[in-house]
Amino acid sequence: FIPNVFSPNGDAVNDLFFVQFNADAEIISLTGDIFDRWGNHVYGSNEQSFSWDGTLNGTPMNPGVYVYQFILTYTDGVDVVTKKVVGDVTMIR
Repeated sequence: FIPNVFSPNGDAVNDLFFVQFNADAEIISLTGDIFDRWGNHVYGSNEQSFSWDGTLNGTPMNPGVYVYQFILTYTDGVDVVTKKVVGDVTMIR
């Protein structure tokens, strides 16, 4: 599951943009990157518990639409599958 909106405003509801997997998913690796509307890289992580708090170097980013790209490697129980997922998320404050 990848949300399409998040609101990092400190109210503890939807404050992080994150990827959520099915409980039975066997994730091998995840690389995620976030870009602003001009294509500037604003966040990246190789953590399987990928999450972004809407900041760049600790400074809150402006509300708007951001593009994400994930490279996901997982096993389906038989094969190892690598998949690229691209989309966008809207940040509101």
